[in-house]
Amino acid sequence: MCPRTLILSLAVLLAAFSARANPPTSRPVDPFSLDRLHEVHLTLTSTAWDQMQPVRPGFMARLFARPASRPATNPAKGDVPPEGQRLAPSPFGNEYAYVKAQLEFDGEKCADIGLRFSGNSSYSAGGTTLQRPYKLDFNRFHPDVTFLGLKALNLHNNAFDPSQMREPLSYLLFRDAGIPASRAACAAVYITVQGKFTKQYAGFYGIVEEVDKTCLKANQLKSGGLLLKPENLQGGVRSLGPVWNKVYVNIYRPKSKGDPEPADTQTLIDLGNLISTADDAEFRSRLESLLDVDEFLRFIAMNTLLSNLDSYFMTGHNYYLYVNPTSHRVLFLPWDLNLSIGSFIWAGQPAEQIRLSIDKPYLMPNRLIERVMAVDAWKQRYRCHLRLYADTVFAPDKIQSQIELLSGMVQQSRARWTELGQPSHLAPGLGMWRMGAIPDPSDFIPARMKSVRAQLDDAETGYQPYFQMRTMFFGPQSRPAN
Repeated sequence: MCPRTLILSLAVLLAAFSARANPPTSRPVDPFSLDRLHEVHLTLTSTAWDQMQPVRPGFMARLFARPASRPATNPAKGDVPPEGQRLAPSPFGNEYAYVKAQLEFDGEKCADIGLRFSGNSSYSAGGTTLQRPYKLDFNRFHPDVTFLGLKALNLHNNAFDPSQMREPLSYLLFRDAGIPASRAACAAVYITVQGKFTKQYAGFYGIVEEVDKTCLKANQLKSGGLLLKPENLQGGVRSLGPVWNKVYVNIYRPKSKGDPEPADTQTLIDLGNLISTADDAEFRSRLESLLDVDEFLRFIAMNTLLSNLDSYFMTGHNYYLYVNPTSHRVLFLPWDLNLSIGSFIWAGQPAEQIRLSIDKPYLMPNRLIERVMAVDAWKQRYRCHLRLYADTVFAPDKIQSQIELLSGMVQQSRARWTELGQPSHLAPGLGMWRMGAIPDPSDFIPARMKSVRAQLDDAETGYQPYFQMRTMFFGPQSRPAN
């Protein structure tokens, strides 16, 4: 054997020995990576599946048997809530229940997670199929347990979105703009109900991070502040009185555990009072001490660019408020983005939403936005954010590559139906017959950016939205003359 061959042989032997002594470590699973279509498999018993189905009690049942919003248990003593216990009704009246399930996520397993249905219109859109939205709570039945570094996770069914990519794409764009938002990814979801069916394919889902302490930390925010998810707050943040009480709790809906700090609730009360009652001089001088104004301007700029109208702009929900414990100011976080990118047809046809006004992209009245935009310095800063994001976050090459990435995952998911011998379908649901009128993001976004730039240059007048309930049944309607 020649010296060179001997050296090579020894090198191979040493490499092999080194590999055995130090086996390669597998890369930890990142549930929010966008480099793959994640695999999610949920397994539960038939009894748990039956318990999990939501109920909508009648009016008399609500009068005499209101469900508890929290179980009468003490986690400090090791108590856990029972399976099947009904939660407080959702805004649509559904009473969901957590049950135990087994999870496999990209090969990683977690036993006895809490699983329930979630959503409002997105739940209704799923009909009786498996393609309904799910919430996964990893420490519901085992306090302080985490999975993949998370305490909870959401599987959203992309309701009313023919492209199936609007929600993960919109979260990605919010985060690209530096605005606090949930991380998101894509998954192929399978469900096994023992005794009924095995590994049935539920379809393509958006994986969306729960807005909680983990999410706040991922956005470089200190946890421990007051987190709220308002509902039915038409007209925007406003005063509900001088004292924190059940009225505030029912509308602003605190999500932080335990009783909120009085200083945090006072910040929210003071902000509402300032918006509702202060004169213009006081409003301008005090707002930045209670609200992170620049973050708010960036938040509304991204909603405007995305024509995201099932939001703070129109419906009084689908966002979070956070009283930052570091700055003691309020922040806005986006939520529930499946009807973004011009697909909220109750606000006008897509051609109108392409031209959504950059000056009045909301349903009036909205006192906070109106009063902020009345201050010229803030309005000009908002317009600067619009132009910057249009040129960077929505740059044609960048946005196209993101759309192609997500579209590829959607196509992979659709191929699963054929591979498994299951009929390909989207879940039936409210307004599905109007979905053909909604353009793909690859068509909508370039046209939207063209309109935004024209409005910034005062070369175009934008469309001010209003509710068009008839659109759902009869197609796009023209705006009334008055």
